[in-house]
Order: sequence, then C-alpha cells, then structure tokens
Amino acid sequence: MKIFIVLFIFLVFFGCENSVTAQKEDLVLGTDTDEKDDTDSGDTGNTGNTGNTGNTGNTGNTGNTGNTGDTGNTGDTGDTGNTGNTGDPCSAVDCQENASCENQEGEAVCVCNNGFHMNSGVCVSDTVITETGDYELEFEGPINPFETEQKTGGKGSVSFTHLETNYTFEEFDLQYLQSPVSTAETNGTFSVVWIEQPAGFITEFKFFGFYIPQSLANGVHDAGDAGASAIFGVMEISGQSVQIKCVKSVGKEDFIDINNSDGTLTVDADGRFVDPAAVPTVGDFAICEE
Repeated sequence: MKIFIVLFIFLVFFGCENSVTAQKEDLVLGTDTDEKDDTDSGDTGNTGNTGNTGNTGNTGNTGNTGNTGDTGNTGDTGDTGNTGNTGDPCSAVDCQENASCENQEGEAVCVCNNGFHMNSGVCVSDTVITETGDYELEFEGPINPFETEQKTGGKGSVSFTHLETNYTFEEFDLQYLQSPVSTAETNGTFSVVWIEQPAGFITEFKFFGFYIPQSLANGVHDAGDAGASAIFGVMEISGQSVQIKCVKSVGKEDFIDINNSDGTLTVDADGRFVDPAAVPTVGDFAICEE
C-alpha cells in the first residue's frame, strides 16, 4: 500500500505604510505674521488635527487579507490520495504458475486456475500425473500389535523431497512419543511411520508412512511390483485420537529389501512421489493446500 502525504505551507505577509504630509501652503496660511494680531497665531494649533490622519493607519486592517491564508486548507485535497484504495490490490501481486489473483474483499488472493488445485502452495494439475519428489528409507525395529497403545519405536530414518523441498525425519524417543514405529495394521499391511519431531505443544505435525503387504516374501524386490506404498502428509491431534488431516504426496516403491522374522521388521526401500489427485484411492483425504 502506498501512502501519499501532501504538505502545503502557505505564508502571507502583507504590510501597508501611509504617510500624510501637511502642505507647506496650509501651514503658511495658518500663520498670521501681523504683529497686531499675534494672538491669532494660536489658530495654527488647529493644524494638530492633521494628527487624525493617523487614522489612516486603520488601513492596516487590510492586513486581515492575510486570512486568505486559510485557503491553505485546500491542502486537504491531499486526502484525494485515498483514492488509491479504489485501485486493484492485485496490481502489485505476481502469482505463481497456473494461478491468478482475485480481489477478495479488498485482499489480493492467488487462486489456482481452472483445472488445477493447490498443493503446498503450488498449483498442480487435476488430471495430469505430477511427480512431486522421491524418497529413501531404512528401518529396523519391533512390529507392534495394532491394539498396543504405548508402542515401542525402532531405528532408522527417511529422506525425501516434496515439490523441491527436502525433508529428513530421524529417530527420536520422547518417552511418551517415539519415532519411527512399526505396526501390524488390521488392513493386512505392516506400517512404518516417522513423524516430525515436535517442539513444544502442538496440535498437528507432518508424517511419513510406509506400508508393506504382510504377505510380501522376504528378500529383494526391485521391479516396482511389491505392492508397497508411501504417503506424506499432516496428522492432527483431536481429543485423545490422532488422525490424518491432509495428504501432500503418495507413491509406490521402486525397490525394497525386506526381512520379517521373530517379530522384527527390517526394510530398505526407495521410490517416487506423485500428487495425490492422480491416485483415486486417496480421494478420502484432503490435499494439503499449504
């Protein structure tokens, strides 16, 4: 927003000077040099009335014309600078690719064009499969039963990219919260979940989840057909439960080396991410706009 300040300084200085000079002739006429009538010479005192010409000093009142200085108030026309508010707030906004600016109640807002949606601040195609990044992980730890409330964490980390932003989630143990954690899910998969280490009180956090079919045989699978999948998104804490709030990226594995024995899961894997809109099965989850 640009603010224009207009300052007008108006100075009026008006001075008048009048002088009245007695005519020499009048002074002479007002003086009788006849020695017989010297008492009449007192009449010359009447010339003192010429002092009344001092009233012409009242013409100094014309100095009141200085009040015309009030016309300086026309400086208030500077308020017309507010007409800038009638401008389009989008005029100074440069939106990202595949987006355009809309004036929403005086605020400039970038919205995705038709056929695109917002994912993490980027406008992505609704119909064209868009690769958003890749991932690489390693994990070793116990497989927790689904019904166990206080799960035991394992070891390992995951590194991945999402729309040109790099992430790495490491292992941590906060006693009440551990990451990563492996669970035998009721849907027939083993899950390995990393979360972003919280700093202070939080109500939501980023997570990375990797899901492996429980029926997958131990060994190396590098054809991209093992049926494992990955997901990156945001979880939220609601009351006593934790649930997925929105999803940023989903993908499948390109390579996986798995060993499941004696209640312990060991896995190395890597793969690629795509925008969730390209995967119909993710339709139950909202795509994270931010």
